[in-house]
Amino acid sequence: MGARVEALAARAGLAFVWDEVTALPDALAYLGPMAHDVVVSSDAIRRELGYAEVRSVEEALDDHLAGLRASRG
Repeated sequence: MGARVEALAARAGLAFVWDEVTALPDALAYLGPMAHDVVVSSDAIRRELGYAEVRSVEEALDDHLAGLRASRG
């Protein structure tokens, strides 16, 4: 997540550093990992199907930024 946020900020011309927090304060411990949390990756199926992105990461970030800017009103 941090790399994505930093890439978006850089594309917008902003300096931003994502500070990953590994431990929650005791008061927020209930927000930590849950037994039903699942992390998945689509890399294997993408490889098997020969999937390739149709746009570059930069194009996708530019489109995302344009949508964010347009939604500001």
